[in-house]
Amino acid sequence: MFGWIRKWTQRPQPEALWTVSIEPDHVRVTDDAGQTKTLAKSDMAGVAIETNDTGPWRADVWWLLFGSDGQLACVYPQGATGESVMLD
Repeated sequence: MFGWIRKWTQRPQPEALWTVSIEPDHVRVTDDAGQTKTLAKSDMAGVAIETNDTGPWRADVWWLLFGSDGQLACVYPQGATGESVMLD
């Protein structure tokens, strides 16, 4: 009777369509549309965490990575595939 709930909860969340990886010299972020951005570790000047009120229907926690020029270089949502490597 409640099989639809089990199927709904087992589906990957949209945030998981984003991927984050750390290479030896840079961070790579690929968004849900397949566009990839990289940021050299040596150029990373700051990290911010943004929250908003769109959850639980949309991603409401975002990681913002800033380059040495002070501009936003990469962004990804909490729940992105591979996000745990950023915290290690």
